[in-house]
Amino acid sequence: MAWLGTAASLPLPVRAGAGMVRAETGNAADGGGSATTGFPGADGAACRERSQAGHWHQRADQIIASIAHTAFPDRVWQLTEFGARAGEDCTAALAAAISRCHEQGGGTVNFPAGIWPTGPIRLRSQVNLHLEAGATLSFSTDPSRYLPAVKTRWEGVELMGYQPLIHAHGEENVAITGAGVIDGNASNTAWPRRVGRAPCGAACHSSA
Repeated sequence: MAWLGTAASLPLPVRAGAGMVRAETGNAADGGGSATTGFPGADGAACRERSQAGHWHQRADQIIASIAHTAFPDRVWQLTEFGARAGEDCTAALAAAISRCHEQGGGTVNFPAGIWPTGPIRLRSQVNLHLEAGATLSFSTDPSRYLPAVKTRWEGVELMGYQPLIHAHGEENVAITGAGVIDGNASNTAWPRRVGRAPCGAACHSSA
């Protein structure tokens, strides 16, 4: 699956454990002493860096091991069965297909080859969105399409804001699969306006 020009960064924020926070504040207050931090003398920073790196590698392995593989019933709904046509806005047809799939116990909503313009998508439990090779899910850049506001996160801050391109809340066992393309249609002028920033323009790339 290829992702082009999405409007938000994907990495999740990381919350340090209490011990890590205490070590950092303690080290600043004690001038590198070992009483609070456990990282003695001038080597404290390097020691802390190695310790934290090992901790997060360990935690990452635990998270990966806890993730259950998705599995879906062997049922397929073609997007075109709900009135969608390539090149035309398919928001309503896609919402209807996802709802039908969810209500009937789950399965796959399939996008055949073609360009499928859409607004925001809400995923439901037990639904797999599958994009065939040659299929492009093309998102609108009109901010009004992403209202009403939903609880979301922007640059690590939880808030009520524009709907993400694809979102789910309180759902489980969802997936996006296939060899198609998800295109957020980012450009130097489209998405910055959503957050009150000046359009980027060619100057952003002059030093690249």
